[in-house]
Amino acid sequence: MLILPQNSIIIRKNRLIFRGGFYFGKKYATLRVVKHKQGASMKYLRYTLLMILTMALVIPPPSTQAESGDAVVENTAVVDNKPDLTPKPSDESRENKPAPPEKSDTGIKIHQPNDSSAVKKEDNLPANTVVDKPTTTPVDLPEDDVDVVSEIVISKIRLSPANDKYVELYNPSNRAVNLAKWKLEYIASSGKVRILSEFTNGQLIAPGGFLVIKDIKSTKGYDIKSDANWQSVLSKTSGAVRLLRPNSTKSDTIGWGKEAQDFEKRAAAGNKEVLWRCFTGGAVVDSNDNADDLDGNDNALIEPRTKPSCTRESDPPAVDPANPDPPLNRCDSLGLSEIGANLDEQFIEIVNIKNQDASVSGCKLATNRTKKPYVFGDTKLRAGEYLKVDVKSAKLMLSKRSRGEVYLLDSAGNEIDTAAYESMPDNSSWSLIGSEWVKTYAPTPGGKNVFKEFADCKPGYVRNELTGKCNKIPAPAALPAPCPAGQYRHPETGRCRKIAVAKTVTPCKEGYYRSEATGRCRSIASAAAKTLKPCPDGQFRNPATGRCKKIASADDVLKECPEGFERNPKTRRCRKIAKKAAPAAAFAPENIKQVAGATWGWWAFGGISSLAAGYGAWQWRWEVSQIGRKIRKFVSRGK
Repeated sequence: MLILPQNSIIIRKNRLIFRGGFYFGKKYATLRVVKHKQGASMKYLRYTLLMILTMALVIPPPSTQAESGDAVVENTAVVDNKPDLTPKPSDESRENKPAPPEKSDTGIKIHQPNDSSAVKKEDNLPANTVVDKPTTTPVDLPEDDVDVVSEIVISKIRLSPANDKYVELYNPSNRAVNLAKWKLEYIASSGKVRILSEFTNGQLIAPGGFLVIKDIKSTKGYDIKSDANWQSVLSKTSGAVRLLRPNSTKSDTIGWGKEAQDFEKRAAAGNKEVLWRCFTGGAVVDSNDNADDLDGNDNALIEPRTKPSCTRESDPPAVDPANPDPPLNRCDSLGLSEIGANLDEQFIEIVNIKNQDASVSGCKLATNRTKKPYVFGDTKLRAGEYLKVDVKSAKLMLSKRSRGEVYLLDSAGNEIDTAAYESMPDNSSWSLIGSEWVKTYAPTPGGKNVFKEFADCKPGYVRNELTGKCNKIPAPAALPAPCPAGQYRHPETGRCRKIAVAKTVTPCKEGYYRSEATGRCRSIASAAAKTLKPCPDGQFRNPATGRCKKIASADDVLKECPEGFERNPKTRRCRKIAKKAAPAAAFAPENIKQVAGATWGWWAFGGISSLAAGYGAWQWRWEVSQIGRKIRKFVSRGK
């Protein structure tokens, strides 16, 4: 049985019939062969199969025909069925596309155009030339060759007077940018969106150049005239202007006033005649914060196609026209020393780590909370000298309790040193002690770091040396009331006790003396009378009784006791020797009774012995009979 894709083939009477069928609810296709002259049927079947196989190999699949038409497919590969949505510009368009501006590690975009000699010849720009005006001559480019990556900034917006409003664009890159299909929009405070200008194909803006757009009624001072009337737009109080790429992504946005509907981070101040971006060192600064990037000074001094400089403390020194490229300060003599994050007056401290003076001009400080760095002015530090930077004055931000990071950058924006901290308690700082960052409760802004492990305890508290915690000082115990007169407080019991009065001893009467043992007065005569008299001759005083005893003579030797007697050691008299009795037993004697069952044991033993003897005699009966015959013969011979 042969399975085919859809219909079955039946050979009947030399004809092919396609037929479909169903089996268990599923469509199937089989090749059924009806026997009609078996030899001929098999022949037709072989020819049919050979024809189908040949057609499958020669005719290409329908998908290949649809994609290539009459073209010949040389190579085949497995291709993902997902559609490729990536635009495929021509080689020429890819060459003319500008590269996106570089970003520093801090996320701040410092747009500095490179030397104009880097511009290619195809851009029709002479070397070492700064072009302020765009190229307005249309260039025929493919419709799909649009720039969706370049960053063009809005450098100025004039909001007043009504007949002189304009929007100025600036190209900070080193390549000409084609603004084909780009769009400039205005967002009112009500949220309504108006298109100010739609750029045509081939509209180019030169590297480091400006492009001024005015409304339809303007007659001079513009590069591109808008298709709309700007009399009723670009409100002075509040609004927003944004520049969109062909893919609707934002290249730049400027919002102003409290009611602005679109802005970067913070809206700029309203009610200004001209809103303009700052240029520092000849480069436009775009920190994605309209309030910081557009704090202009005197509006009367701002003209189109100019690069106004901001006069802020953090700005780098002005560019010398004779030396437009200031020398790079690598700031490798500097290092971070202390970070006071969780303080009322936050600060960042740097130190000169080298043994010689070091310049901090152009060096930068940045944090993870701010995108725009603080730039040091022309200042020198002696060897080992510390420099404190006030965070608020430098327009930086530090995380107090959460994780924070501080970066020290050179004048080119390269990272020189970094320090990270986390969960800083109140009134503490993150300090570099030796070669290790530690937490200290002794901040020293602008001075040598000091390590202090614990904060000072509150009044009325004392620090426990074992736990490091502050414990409340216990209130002193109230002093007891003084003891009454004639009493004192016992040091052990704390009770009042009566003061003992020393007794006056009355002297003894004449003829008496005071006994040391009893303290009483005793008669001297009586004591003399009781004095022991010496024993007479032939006697001695018994030390036990104190009496006089006769000294024993040789005749006083004790005689031996007669037989049957012994001398009593106590009385020293003879006494009859007592008969010695047998020692008493430790226990009382017991009568042994004759047990009746003991006799049966002997009878059982005798019986068993008799049975054993009988069994042995039976077993050795022949031997026993032989022995018996020999004994009888021996006895009979003796007779």
